[in-house]
Amino acid sequence: MRGIFISYRREDAEGQAGRLFDDLSAHYGREAVFMDVAGIKKGLDFRRIIDEHVSSCGVLLVIIGKRWLDAVDSSGKRRLDEINDFVRLETAAALRRDIPVVPVLVQGAQMPRAEDLPDGLKELAFRNGTELTHARWESDVKLLIDDLRPYLDLPDVITPPPRAPDTPPPPPIAVVDNRKPRRGGWVMAAAAVLVAAAAAFSYFGSKDRIARDEAVRLAEERAKTAEQQRKQDAAAAAERAEEQRKRDRATAAKPPKTDSYRTAAAEQRVPVSILKIAGVWRDSTAPSNGSRIAQDGNNFQFTRWGVLSNGIQFQSSGGGTIAGQRVTNTFRTIYQTGATSAGGCAGTISPDATRMDVSCTDSLLGPFAVTLVR
Repeated sequence: MRGIFISYRREDAEGQAGRLFDDLSAHYGREAVFMDVAGIKKGLDFRRIIDEHVSSCGVLLVIIGKRWLDAVDSSGKRRLDEINDFVRLETAAALRRDIPVVPVLVQGAQMPRAEDLPDGLKELAFRNGTELTHARWESDVKLLIDDLRPYLDLPDVITPPPRAPDTPPPPPIAVVDNRKPRRGGWVMAAAAVLVAAAAAFSYFGSKDRIARDEAVRLAEERAKTAEQQRKQDAAAAAERAEEQRKRDRATAAKPPKTDSYRTAAAEQRVPVSILKIAGVWRDSTAPSNGSRIAQDGNNFQFTRWGVLSNGIQFQSSGGGTIAGQRVTNTFRTIYQTGATSAGGCAGTISPDATRMDVSCTDSLLGPFAVTLVR
């Protein structure tokens, strides 16, 4: 039997993974859904055990929350970059065997890009996924169940186990009477047989009606969910079309920019002053982390120091440029553990040059955002 394998990271989306496991188990049966590779005996190669578990499934669901891509270990290294990371091993094993892999986005997470994934997982960025939201959890799960059906050789629906039926009345006990039979005895015996037959017919007929009613109810729920989704898609498409029409009307209303217009605008252009950012800046959320900037016109050099959330100290240095309120830079970092990384940032400076909001990408830590103030 080819079932469902749920791959997730405990510190990222353990709650959503457990909830989805319960819903899928209620529909397909608990033996058809696998979530944890447990019970690996001492001395066995856990990579081979994971590969064997994944190879027996019909589809693998990768639960992706906001920390799935950037989770790090105690040394500050990204977990996905570790060759023995369980999530990496599970996902890579399914992709390598061409088993259907469905990214399941939770907590408002975004699909990871191929360039952010290690070798062996880059194919995941091109797999069509789905999203489970807290507000529409039940309808989202029902749609996911419909999408998974082609990959599984499982019964269409597992109905809840029926309650223990009421014990049908016992058949009448035949009593041997050696006395001379009285007239009309055969009539009483025939009546008893008819009563027992009617009770049995009523009992089994009731079971059939319950099964039919349950099937009708499930069919109606599926039709209702599909209709709601269709209406939501239609409303979203109409809203996008209306926004496009507004943009088209606004573009058509603008007069064409002639050469004389461009010349006049160029003559009236006022030189942009360069913002002064030299000095010491502090992280708004971690005041012990700071940066010292030395500026030369549009160019600047900086050093940065501080402590990561896991307690590891770091020191960075680099340089960049300023263009109006836009700022970009590149840097290299060395950590207390001896590890090194490189990356770059881009962001904006407030008009009064007292706040700087930048988004950065680090070869070791991945993407992160920093707000600097002074």
